[in-house]
Amino acid sequence: MEYTQQVILLIVLAIVAAIDIKQRKIPNFITFPLMIAGVCFSFIQGSYIGAGFSLLGIVLAFLLFFLPYAFGTLGAGDVKLMMGIGSWIGSSMIVFNGITVMIVGGVLASLSLAIKVHPTYPIKLIKGLFFAIILKDLENFLKGVKEHSTDSIPYGVAIFIGTVITTWLY
Repeated sequence: MEYTQQVILLIVLAIVAAIDIKQRKIPNFITFPLMIAGVCFSFIQGSYIGAGFSLLGIVLAFLLFFLPYAFGTLGAGDVKLMMGIGSWIGSSMIVFNGITVMIVGGVLASLSLAIKVHPTYPIKLIKGLFFAIILKDLENFLKGVKEHSTDSIPYGVAIFIGTVITTWLY
């Protein structure tokens, strides 16, 4: 991916992250054109082969992020945004980017939980899980976690940060 493409992609992702923070939604009027533009840029640079890698990036992003969506941990906009990124960075980078985004999302969710609930809550959570496993009482443990859970994080931020890391490392 060329420098110009990286800059365009990261600017779009920064805008999407800001929208996600404010509205808690990633709009389709950004995700679908992002996918189409990625395929078009890839076609211009690499003909049918480039477009093929771009389309494969879309498919791989869908496969990586559909399961978290199916379990309700991600929104559909997050999946479509990752598919848009897949169209820009292609099949060779989307798996690495997806893993990076998931790690960043986990870190942000942990920090959010620690800040919103109480700084010692993650330690209590790990201790509680340990005793729940020993006492074979996971059902009550999970009920307690749900009672203390906070709002979700705007995952567009994790997607932006993870993609910045990926483009910086590649």
